[in-house]
Amino acid sequence: MDPSEDLQSRLKEMEGRVHYLEEAYRSHIESLTLLSSLGDFQSNIKDCRDTAKVLNIARSYIQRLMNFQATGFAMVNDADFRFDLTDCEPASEFSRMQRWIHHEIEEGTFAWALRQNHAVIIRKKKEKPLILHVLATRGRVMGMFIGILGQNETNDVSLNMLSIILMSTAYALENSILYNEISSYNQNLEEVIKRRTQELSRANEELIKARKLESVAILAGGIAHDFNNMLAVIMGNLSLAKKTVHPDDKMAKRLAAIEKASVRAKELTYHLLTFSKGGAPIKRTMAAAQLIRDSVAVVFKNSPIRW
Repeated sequence: MDPSEDLQSRLKEMEGRVHYLEEAYRSHIESLTLLSSLGDFQSNIKDCRDTAKVLNIARSYIQRLMNFQATGFAMVNDADFRFDLTDCEPASEFSRMQRWIHHEIEEGTFAWALRQNHAVIIRKKKEKPLILHVLATRGRVMGMFIGILGQNETNDVSLNMLSIILMSTAYALENSILYNEISSYNQNLEEVIKRRTQELSRANEELIKARKLESVAILAGGIAHDFNNMLAVIMGNLSLAKKTVHPDDKMAKRLAAIEKASVRAKELTYHLLTFSKGGAPIKRTMAAAQLIRDSVAVVFKNSPIRW
């Protein structure tokens, strides 16, 4: 071989190695730069309560890490534990990625990827390489990340950083769900406390009313007993006075009217005693006509109106 040709061949080989080293160096520098920014990533998603926002932040870091043609997140539906594609970028790839997810679920690829704690690369003929990575914490599986690579090149550093980002994302999603559940529970608890407070307030008002009625009942009972004693004296003297008066005398009619009023007053004392004891009202049959006459006579007494 001509020495000049051999030299050119070695130069080309060396140029290829230099180019490879430059690309590897550049890739490692970018990875280290992204790794240094993971602190910002953690702080950005730590207190985020919106699931869509957490996924968008994660995607922005993942796109800086690898050249993905499309990315998506298939999240677990808690109602039936199915994987639903809830987030896809660009949106034009949504239908295609959804069909792919259903196909890979039927093929068992998803079930296999769920058991892995790292990124899974799927290579198929005439198709771009796919990356699957489970979104999971120690307590639950949140979903699956799907990425369609724009190129075939990947490295262990990028894949390891992808695992770090998606693991942090999974814990941020779980924290968001737990926070929303606690917030909803606290809201329901506040409503229950508010309702019970209103009920206790009404019950307290009813108790105050009952105590007032009890005080009035005690007072009415005392008055009724005293009034009943006075009526007993009055009715006793009326009975004696009626014996000393002739039945045809005008005084006898007046004494009869007084006795009748005393009887009605005695009935009133019975009503007061019933109220003071909290018992049921005394009911008895009587003539309606006589009740009306007696009631009207009392109402129109000393009135210019004739009835």
